[in-house]
Amino acid sequence: MIEFDPTKSVLERCLQAGSRTYYFDIKKTKSEDYFLIISERKKDVEGKLLKSQKIFLYKEHFESFAEILNELMGYIIDEKGKEVLR
Repeated sequence: MIEFDPTKSVLERCLQAGSRTYYFDIKKTKSEDYFLIISERKKDVEGKLLKSQKIFLYKEHFESFAEILNELMGYIIDEKGKEVLR
């Protein structure tokens, strides 16, 4: 029998973005299905962790999530372009 280990990722990716780090982890359920966890960690200028948040995304929600995400990202690019305004 395969042991269930909720701490072990099937696949991981990481994106450094300034003071924020985004983690994308595929995990396995007890029934051997997969789900996605998107985590964000933000650090202050001294490197201390300020905030950590997670979104658990199950495959039955992928299509709707992706549609809304793509729609809103497209809106931002259409309205403000790709140049970063600071």
